Amino acid sequence: GDITLDKIIGGIQPGSLLVILGHPGAGKTTFAAKVLYENIRALAIKTLYISLAETHEKFISNMKRLRIDFKELEHRGFFEFIHVPSIAAEDAIEFIMKTLSEKILSEGTKIAVIDSITPLLNVLGTSRGRAFLHAALYDLINASKGVLILIADLPWGRESVELGGIEFIADAVLVFKTRIERGMLSRYIEIRKFRGAPIPLAEIPFAIIEGEGIRIFPILPTEEIPPLSTEKCYITKCRYLDEAWGGVPEGANISIVYPQNANIPLTIFGLLAKLIIENDLRTAIISFEIPAEGLAQALKAASSIYNLNIEKLEKNIVLEKSFNPTTYSLQELTGLVLSHIERAKAELIIIHGLETLYAIYPKELFMSISYNVAQYLKKLGIIVIKLIEGDVSRVSEIVSYSDIVHSIVYLGDPASGYRIRHIIWKSVPRYLTKALIHDKPIVIDDDKLALCFGEYR
Repeated sequence: GDITLDKIIGGIQPGSLLVILGHPGAGKTTFAAKVLYENIRALAIKTLYISLAETHEKFISNMKRLRIDFKELEHRGFFEFIHVPSIAAEDAIEFIMKTLSEKILSEGTKIAVIDSITPLLNVLGTSRGRAFLHAALYDLINASKGVLILIADLPWGRESVELGGIEFIADAVLVFKTRIERGMLSRYIEIRKFRGAPIPLAEIPFAIIEGEGIRIFPILPTEEIPPLSTEKCYITKCRYLDEAWGGVPEGANISIVYPQNANIPLTIFGLLAKLIIENDLRTAIISFEIPAEGLAQALKAASSIYNLNIEKLEKNIVLEKSFNPTTYSLQELTGLVLSHIERAKAELIIIHGLETLYAIYPKELFMSISYNVAQYLKKLGIIVIKLIEGDVSRVSEIVSYSDIVHSIVYLGDPASGYRIRHIIWKSVPRYLTKALIHDKPIVIDDDKLALCFGEYR
């Protein structure tokens, strides 16, 4: 049900028993439902969901909020939901096993879910009852070559529970965990067991996103990250800047660092507006500090001053979104940002305020997630331009994986006044551009950039 998880563990093989453990609210039901939904969409197979807790109406309603529409799949015969009311555990097991046998062996159901087996295991205290469940499930899976997903609940504060030996015959055991971090709920998946697959990552952060469901963050092997290339390269038509940067390759990651407690120079908004307008780039504006609308207004103001095509700029700004990072876990915030970007089909992302995230969230988690997201966007060919407040040396970890590093410095003093200079510390490398200037940092006066955009000072 998730591309990233499929790459890590290789997918679920026919004839498999998958056990999902998890704390209340950790995402177990959402994950199992997404597995059914994505396999129906991909393979047009019959699926079954047996619930000992939720009613049909509640399940359908909850999934619809995540844009998982099982109602339509029910009408087409691909999905069936059965609610097992509160009855004696022995009777419930007999009913469930009879139903599974009929649906899987006789009607061709390929994936079935039981949510949850915890009430049954709590009541069945005898070894006979547990052995029956153990043997029946094992025989059913072997005979059907289908997939059975069992969900079990973990008490708060615990990461294991007695399953009556089912975990030993299971082909995979995934543990969905919740933790309170900075007062926010963070979610993780632990891959405790996955038969036949190496497990390079034992624990993976994820989020549940409204309108999307489970979102596991992209983790790409290095061989899948495309190298920087000038085959498709964008320019601003400002000679000084294009020569200094070496152009803007597709998928480039660019850091623009401006002094702390200072305004972003108008020339920066001018170069961003020129890049958008000259190349007709669908642009998303994301801010973690100020309203994104303010950044959009600055782009329009620069376009007006530099006599650029404001209508074309407005047409290409497809998303203006701000987030208050103190109200989200980093996993949830990242999932929301990616979801908005993907829906907007952005080709260029302007991100403002990453240094705020670096200050708020655990450093190691921030670096891990931000690096992997950057590589994921690079693979998609999306250009990322980060507007970062601070000194290059102070924010070095945030800019470390950038392809172009452009900083703004003020020269002078209060008595004589200040001049603005732009230093391009890192540009598209010489082996790609063949330009000697790209072997070292490049300095440009702000007046030159302004003149380039049509402003005479």
